[in-house]
Amino acid sequence: MKLSIGYPDTLADELKVALSQNKTSTLQAFVKQSELIDLREKVGAVHIDETISRYIGELVRKTRNDERILLGASPRGTIALHHVAQAEAFLQDRAYVIPEDVIVHVTEILAHRIL
Repeated sequence: MKLSIGYPDTLADELKVALSQNKTSTLQAFVKQSELIDLREKVGAVHIDETISRYIGELVRKTRNDERILLGASPRGTIALHHVAQAEAFLQDRAYVIPEDVIVHVTEILAHRIL
């Protein structure tokens, strides 16, 4: 997934970012490894109906068959869309994926995977 957070607004903010590099010793974990593993399992258990899975596959395949696109997304794009759709459904407290779970993140998942 590729997200853009933009540039710092001021020189002071720019310098703050530059000068804070390599200060990882002050970082604190906010989730334990076991909790992260548990969350990954729960997200992976979110159901994707075959029709949604086919929808995801068709979206990715269309990037390979569009004359405006030089290089389409690979099967890794399909995998990423499946995972992000499951995560979105999980965050929305659903045990199943709906098309909106795919649509909401399709740009962030596929934009950097195509030319």
